[in-house]
Amino acid sequence: MIRQKCFTIAAVALCLMAIAALGEAKEYIFNLGYSMVSVVDSDTDEIVADIPVNGWTREAGWTKDKKFLYVTSKRHLISKIDLQQMKVVSSVDINQDGWQRFIFGFMLDDSGKTAWASLMTRKTEGGDVVIPAPVIAQIDLETGKILRSVEVPLGVAGVVKLKNKDMVYAVGKDLYKIDTSTPDMKIVETYSMFDREMNVLVLWPQTQENGDTILVNYYGGKNADGSPKFMGLLSVDGNNGESKEVSVKGPPVMLYTTNYSNDRKKVYGVMDDLVVIDLETSSISTIIPIHEGTQYGVFPSEDGKKIYAGAGGSTMVVYDAETVKPIKVIQFKTDGWALAKMPL
Repeated sequence: MIRQKCFTIAAVALCLMAIAALGEAKEYIFNLGYSMVSVVDSDTDEIVADIPVNGWTREAGWTKDKKFLYVTSKRHLISKIDLQQMKVVSSVDINQDGWQRFIFGFMLDDSGKTAWASLMTRKTEGGDVVIPAPVIAQIDLETGKILRSVEVPLGVAGVVKLKNKDMVYAVGKDLYKIDTSTPDMKIVETYSMFDREMNVLVLWPQTQENGDTILVNYYGGKNADGSPKFMGLLSVDGNNGESKEVSVKGPPVMLYTTNYSNDRKKVYGVMDDLVVIDLETSSISTIIPIHEGTQYGVFPSEDGKKIYAGAGGSTMVVYDAETVKPIKVIQFKTDGWALAKMPL
């Protein structure tokens, strides 16, 4: 009996220690996978939860109090995850009123009650398919209803809302500044990109991970073999609306996603390689092949000591930021479509 009591006390103590350690985590890393969101504690680089979700997940955003994570799935469902209970507590479908809607960009509003999204829509009328222009829309996260919207050109996928201001920026073929101060939203400024040979693929923007800043890589010109002549970086700061362009020296390297280092002196990028761009010299300093295969997401840890690269497969690679050498491979139960990072 005494031995059993000691065992019980020891088990309880271990559980309490685990909970305490979890509460000291610097950030959560989320693998947005097929019918599952996996949560990694960055202190231990261990999976602490696998949360079932309806369908494959694509975008994510968290509330200011860090209590809830919203994820999109199937391009039309938005689920609310309670990060204390580690489970989905509600879900809304934006396919309403006969319309099919597809989310290609997503960011929570300051209030956490609505979200801004880039949408493509369609419906069938009398046997004919009706496909109107894409829109930037404000969505009620409780009901899934579209509160208001404005038409934008095809290809817009990156969205950033200016903090505490009635302005949204959207990135696609060009950069669009949208005034949201009135019920009828309107584009008030267009920053030309395509005409200047700045071609972008804004499918995996990591806006919140970048301090509410959109950062996209662009390519331009054409060599004899069809490859691009140059690459650069375009950023739009969601804190003040400031936009910047950086031309990267040397031959272009193809990347899906880019993310700043914590001190903003470097940019990390991924596709088939992990690439480090030195912003002080505007040149590529490191190219490391990713042996796990193509990746869609990358960002540094909050302390800047590690780099996480994942999505595209069922693993995430943890690198030492100083040596840019892999130190761990985390195996998930499902392939991932994107990564997200929430500081605690």
